[in-house]
Amino acid sequence: MSNTLESAGRHKESPDIRGKVVKQVNRETQDCIAKRAKKQIHLLNE
Repeated sequence: MSNTLESAGRHKESPDIRGKVVKQVNRETQDCIAKRAKKQIHLLNE
């Protein structure tokens, strides 16, 4: 019985952890895109 409870608990936690990782990656990607866009705008303005 305890085995099934543990696996159920682990299964419940993993999507949340995955979601946090995805959000972190998305934020880093957006920062990277924003920096690249600013660089290109700066080059166009020169």
